[in-house]
Formats: sequence, C-alpha cells, structure tokens
Amino acid sequence: MTVQDCFFENTSTGVHISSGGGIQVLDNAFINNGLFSNYAVVVDGAADYNGVRLLFTGNTFAGGSNGISLANMDALTIANIGSPEVHLPVTDGKTTLTGTVIALSNIDNTTIANFDLSAATFGGTALSTINCDNITIQNNITTDRAAGIFVNNSIVSTISGNTLTNNFNNGINVSNGQNCTITNNTFTNCGNNGNTQV
Repeated sequence: MTVQDCFFENTSTGVHISSGGGIQVLDNAFINNGLFSNYAVVVDGAADYNGVRLLFTGNTFAGGSNGISLANMDALTIANIGSPEVHLPVTDGKTTLTGTVIALSNIDNTTIANFDLSAATFGGTALSTINCDNITIQNNITTDRAAGIFVNNSIVSTISGNTLTNNFNNGINVSNGQNCTITNNTFTNCGNNGNTQV
C-alpha cells in the first residue's frame, strides 16, 4: 500500500493504516492535522512484504496537534538521517505540532536518538511511549514542551544524554515497568513536577 503526494488539511487523522504489509507513506503534507486527541499519522502493525515493512519518508507537518503514532512493530528503525523505516528529518516541521510529536505503543527493541523534538510555540509532549520493552532514548533535545519524555510500563529502558529545557510539567516521567536507567541528562527549568518523576 502506498500513500504518496497527498495534502491532508484540517482533519482529525490524515493517514490511518492498520495491519497490512509493504506500507509506504511518501512525500505527503499534513497541515493542521492530529486534532481532537487523534494523530496526523497512525501506523499500527505493519508486516514485511517483499522486503518492505514500512517506509515513511519525505512527509511534512505544518501546525496541528499530535504528529505520528506507531504501534505493534518490533525493532522499528526511526531516525532523522539515513534510510530508516521512519524518516523524520530536522526540516519536516514537527516543531509546529502543539500536541504529542511521537507516540509509540508496543514498539520493542527500538532506539529514538538525536532528534530535536522542541516546540516552535510552547506546548505538547515531545515523546510518549507505552508498553515498549528494551527501548533506548538518547541524545534528544526537547525545549518549550509541556512535557519532555514519557515512558510508561516498559521493561528495560535507557534514557540518557538528552537535553530538556523549559518543559513545564517535567522533563522525564517514568511510570510502572521495571529496569529503567536514567543517566547523563541535562535539565533546565523543567518545572512543576520536578526534572524527573519516577
């Protein structure tokens, strides 16, 4: 399945794909999407088809609330450079999102690294994960978000080397789960609930 060269504007969800294989979401524009607790893009449970499970690249965001929700895929590759399955470059406009930028659910054995998940205008959550085992979150930047990094109910997680600035509620929030290691993160003005809440 391929979704390519489309404009999605003022919708709750632009693209929602559940199951299937060989999914390609290419060169689309998401303008003011992800409204009413929905996400501009939802991919749930992609499977391999002819060597391709998921290819998400060349897409842009302009305003809106929640960005991309990914669920039920093991060892998903997500990066801002190279040729990962999910390519989210610095210039894709995710800083204009006012809700949750990246949400992961049941995404095991995955690394989120070297992203700038800051907000152009104050608000939202940079990264939210739930039920993601063996997840590594490192060397990311989040500035001017209501919250930085949420990790909920993960078994074995590593959160290290992140820079969190002006995150109003807290920089890092870990709840439930076990074996979480939080090291060498830098916090500045991460507010009401403290820098790290566990």
